[in-house]
Amino acid sequence: MALLGAGGSILAAAPATAAPVASTAQGRFVSGSALGVNLDDILTVTPANAVNSGGATDTDVHPLDVTALNAVNVNLGGGLNLLGNNGILALGAVNQYAAANADGSSVAASGAVTNTGGIGVGGQDGVPQSNATLDLSGLIGPDLAGALANAQLEVGAVSATAAQAAGPDGAQTGDYGIAGLDLSLTSPALGSTVSGLRTTLGTLQPTVDGVQDTLNALGPLGPLVQVQGLPDLVTVLDSATGDVTSADGSITANLQTGAITIDVAAVLTNAGLDINNLPANTELLPYITDALTTQLLPAVTTALQGAVTQITQSLRGLTVTVAGLPLPVGQLLDVVNPVIAQVVAPINQVVAGLGETVVTPLAEALTTVVSLQANVQETSADGVFTQRALRLVLVPTANTQRALVPASGTAVVNLASAAVGPNAGPLAVPTATSLDPDNGPVAGGTTVTVTGTGFTADATVSVDGSDPIEADSVSDDGTELTFTTPAHAAGTVDVTVTTPAGTSDPLDYTYNPAPAAVPTLTTLDPDNGPVSGGTLVTVTGTGFTDDATVSVDGSDPIDPESVSDDGTELTFTTPAHVAGPVDVTVTTDVGTSDPLTYTYNPAPAGAPTLTALDPDNGPVTGGTVVTVSGTGFTDDSTVSVDGSDPITPDSVSDDGTELTFTTPAHTAGAVPVTVTNGSGTSAPLPYTYNPAQTAVPTISSLDPDNGPAAGGTVVTVTGTGFTDDSTVSVDGSDPITPASVSADGTSLTFTTPAHAAGDVEVTVTTAGGTSDPLVYTYNPASTTTTPPPVITSPTDGGTVTTPTPPITGTGQPGATVTVTVGTVIVCTAVVAADGTWKCTPIVGFGPGTVTITATQTGPDGTSAASDPVTFTVRLATAGNGGAGSTGTNGAGPNGTLAYTGSDPAPVIALAILLMLAGVGLTIARRFRRA
Repeated sequence: MALLGAGGSILAAAPATAAPVASTAQGRFVSGSALGVNLDDILTVTPANAVNSGGATDTDVHPLDVTALNAVNVNLGGGLNLLGNNGILALGAVNQYAAANADGSSVAASGAVTNTGGIGVGGQDGVPQSNATLDLSGLIGPDLAGALANAQLEVGAVSATAAQAAGPDGAQTGDYGIAGLDLSLTSPALGSTVSGLRTTLGTLQPTVDGVQDTLNALGPLGPLVQVQGLPDLVTVLDSATGDVTSADGSITANLQTGAITIDVAAVLTNAGLDINNLPANTELLPYITDALTTQLLPAVTTALQGAVTQITQSLRGLTVTVAGLPLPVGQLLDVVNPVIAQVVAPINQVVAGLGETVVTPLAEALTTVVSLQANVQETSADGVFTQRALRLVLVPTANTQRALVPASGTAVVNLASAAVGPNAGPLAVPTATSLDPDNGPVAGGTTVTVTGTGFTADATVSVDGSDPIEADSVSDDGTELTFTTPAHAAGTVDVTVTTPAGTSDPLDYTYNPAPAAVPTLTTLDPDNGPVSGGTLVTVTGTGFTDDATVSVDGSDPIDPESVSDDGTELTFTTPAHVAGPVDVTVTTDVGTSDPLTYTYNPAPAGAPTLTALDPDNGPVTGGTVVTVSGTGFTDDSTVSVDGSDPITPDSVSDDGTELTFTTPAHTAGAVPVTVTNGSGTSAPLPYTYNPAQTAVPTISSLDPDNGPAAGGTVVTVTGTGFTDDSTVSVDGSDPITPASVSADGTSLTFTTPAHAAGDVEVTVTTAGGTSDPLVYTYNPASTTTTPPPVITSPTDGGTVTTPTPPITGTGQPGATVTVTVGTVIVCTAVVAADGTWKCTPIVGFGPGTVTITATQTGPDGTSAASDPVTFTVRLATAGNGGAGSTGTNGAGPNGTLAYTGSDPAPVIALAILLMLAGVGLTIARRFRRA
């Protein structure tokens, strides 16, 4: 059995099919979810399953007795179980049925059903009772304890059937049966209300009994008055508040205990519905809670009002005599009516509040802890149709001490479920169109994907007529399956796929011959040699190939000197190594052999010994002078580096304990160094060639070397040593990745980040280190909205041949344009109405390169500088100054001003004064003439 997942669906628990099937069915009595877990995964009771892939009808009848059902222990937490000991659900024996046919039809049933799937009468003619009892008491928390307690749902025999018609996508139908449905509960509020009313009436009994005393005190005849028939208020109430039944007979209640029984089938009948013919997915709680208001409330009200009537009639019907003579009761109403009003007032007050204090809280509490649905029908996206008789959604309250489920979810219990589909209908004989791969080793074990059509979940594969091989997987659409090849002799064989509908035509699969084996070693000849290496060793064995390599004591691969054609022998030369036994292995593409032992013999007597190399590492370019310390060094000693030709030492100490040599170039890594004299060769010491180091980058210029504080300026950095992994830092910023780096490593570009105005340091970092900085200036942000003017002449990169070239451009009409070289004013102009301006330098430019910028001042302030314009001043050769020459006073040829970086402001000021003076003299002369 299984309980379903989120939303109470059993659809995921329908028969698992890895490919289209002709038909499928499943009968499952109990399903649902608890603690957020699909209980299919934890319940061990098996449903009835039937799957047909094109063969004979598949039928499964799976009855379950009471012992089997209630022995399943599903711990729901808080001491509660789903079934068994302390279980909230107790079940009667049930039957489960499923049948699937090759024509695409299928039937499923569960509950009170026969062995052929028909709905029967529970407990008769061999049909199991299939009833259930659900105890909801454990779901009621303290917050609802005053409104609801001891809730229990008694479910009569239930059953469900589902069927799908023959053919592809045949019609799906369902039916269900619920023999009875009784909800028993206790309303503590009702019981306590009546109990409290009983206490209140008991305290009012002296008021009733006091009628005799009141009459005895009236006048001189009072003592002669006798009263008979005074009612006992509690007795009257008890007689009225025993068992009551609603007008429609659907609800019975004991008002003194608060025990209530609701016949849900009767409630539905009185609402014009049949419990066994409800619309799909009918929620029953609204009908039940409505009956509490429309049936229970009037019944309780009538009972209490009966008590009022009985008390009133008793008091107004008293037998009163005066000196033995009857006294008409009408003469006593002034005495009796106040008593009646006093004693019936509490009852009327209870009646008036029954809805608010008893019925409404009871309905709300019931709705809070449980939901009931009958005739539940669902169809999944993939075509599974499920019919259920009854669904209960259990919702523990927030303060439930023994919570059934965590706050994140609810528990769902479905009683009597049947599912059919998706049914593909009659299936065709399978076809196979391709194998991937279509070849593999003779040892088998290759996973092969077969593509085709009509593959079913029970499809089998045959290789060269072999016994059926089960598929490892089958795709949902039946167009692909996988299987694992068995071992087979080399060659091409037939592969076929078989389903109940037939066998496919064959496809070819090729078993490849076994590949070369892992090499083996049998002997080394010789199996020992000097520590200096250089011994030619013959290795005998099997599986040696042209690309075989040898390893000595885990060394880097050593290429053999030769390999025999039959792969049984190779030769290699031993490298230098310290004395002692080492492992020798041979490796090919197939693998590595087990090792044999080769022994490096100690250096012979009189051979040099080495104790230290200083330094013991150096660059791969060689040229390092190394001092070798040891003994036995002679004038004719030689050095070998990694088996190199003999190297003559640069020096040998007189006592033979030290020599020096210069390392040759070599690739990076550790290599053996040995020394040889007339007696033999020393054991080696390691010397390490270090990888070439990357040079520290240098930077020589930034272009431009300034820009706005907002950043975004593309700067070209010129220098050396730039690499692809270079980064730039601005004022110590996080590394900035360059936009580009030149192939020769002499330039890169990057974009400036935003930064406060001022000078900052720019550096470039590579694996070799970080450059010295250059200064980049962040210009203050302009606060004006006036746009900068544009210089149109001279053109950027152009040439002029006069020291005072006209400077023109465009700008904001009416604005004053100021042209500068650095901070020196060259000329000014007012922008005409058409947006153009023109001015001529006050002092001429000297020969060379000049860079000018312009700003304009308008109503909104002064703009930022325009884009710079750089041009060349090239003047004709004049006088004895020579072309482009300047005098020692800083003047250019023909009296022009050479912009050499010195401040020309005084000269400009003097020129302006002289001009003003000339204008003044002219005006004075004209004035005199006038």
